[in-house]
Amino acid sequence: MSTPIHALLFVAALVPCAGAAPQTLIAYDSQARVLREFAGPPVGPCLLPAGPLVSVSPLLGPGLGNCALPAAVQAPPLGIEGDVAVDRLRDIVYVTDGTRVARVSGAGVFLDSFLSPMPALTGLGFDGASGRLWVTDGDFAAPLVPPALPACAASTPPLAAAPFLLPLPLLPATGLDVDPFDGSLFVTDAIGGVTQVLKTGLVGPRGTWSAAACGLGSILADVAVDGSALGQLGAHYVTDGKRVAYILPGGTPAPSTWYTPTPCFELVVGGAAGLGFAGRPLPFGAPSANNFGVLGPRLEAVGQAVLGNGAFVLRASGGPPVGVFVLWTSPAANCPPIPVTAAIAIHLGLSSPTLLASAPAPGGAVALAAPLAPVGPVPLTLFLQGFFLDGVGGLRSTNGMALSLARP
Repeated sequence: MSTPIHALLFVAALVPCAGAAPQTLIAYDSQARVLREFAGPPVGPCLLPAGPLVSVSPLLGPGLGNCALPAAVQAPPLGIEGDVAVDRLRDIVYVTDGTRVARVSGAGVFLDSFLSPMPALTGLGFDGASGRLWVTDGDFAAPLVPPALPACAASTPPLAAAPFLLPLPLLPATGLDVDPFDGSLFVTDAIGGVTQVLKTGLVGPRGTWSAAACGLGSILADVAVDGSALGQLGAHYVTDGKRVAYILPGGTPAPSTWYTPTPCFELVVGGAAGLGFAGRPLPFGAPSANNFGVLGPRLEAVGQAVLGNGAFVLRASGGPPVGVFVLWTSPAANCPPIPVTAAIAIHLGLSSPTLLASAPAPGGAVALAAPLAPVGPVPLTLFLQGFFLDGVGGLRSTNGMALSLARP
């Protein structure tokens, strides 16, 4: 049972945004068959954002229908098959070894897999507006409608449209993603370039640009469009499997953000055949000290902060057995946090704090339903922190959380 936050987007619409956005990248290590989610790298005296490694999810079977796992394949520069794509609205990650496409939950649980209707896939990109998964074999690209879960016993899903030849300077394509702002494709190649491709098969108005920033190798592995940036910017991440560049069309570095403070960084560990962008809120700072025989109070999100996500939930736990939970928001975070007592710290900025919700917390836990409207301001960032009141003067604080709206 969840307590609703009716005014989440109303409050969010009043909060100014300076372009910062707390989100994560998901890298697929195709040799180890592991998904790694990361942010940052952390910088500054408070080492924000939290990271760089956020989660590690090995692909383990058998899934919902005893489905086969993707095979281990070589990552660039030794191989170009394999990729990852993120359905942010449903919080599902798509992974391919080139032949089989697997689905993994946002919590890292292998769900199912199905055979690709196009052989030797080198790229995946999810179109949140249409719900279609775009695929490429390096030469041609086409969309497909993902089958219902579980799909392993079903036939290979057909393509939803005829494939078209990718208009790149040199084939094959090594990766792709869908720009959620205008629906175009961003496609990488093996000579260090990124090309905007329209769904008509023509080169987009942004053309082709070099991704040589940050010393990337010429054989690129993949591209992931920043779904929380100002849409007109076209900010995106490009990787050669080892190093990542955060750039704009044209190849210049993208403006730094709260979650990507530097445009050049190494992958945390391992290599990557694919890269995906997730709209996942990030916790920061520590909760108050243990006072109830459990870990200090924690604030976390269930699902991704994506426009149209009606199932988005904020969850707090670790409070007193009987009490009330209050959730506050502010347009800024405190660095360093403000100590109130030895056990309580304020992670929110004190400029224009707003009470977002208040709810009973029986058993020291509460779930706040926070459905996100399909239309809203992007980019936009909220900083959140919760407090448990025990009714007899006791107060315990949660960690902070940075939440930013993303396009699906």
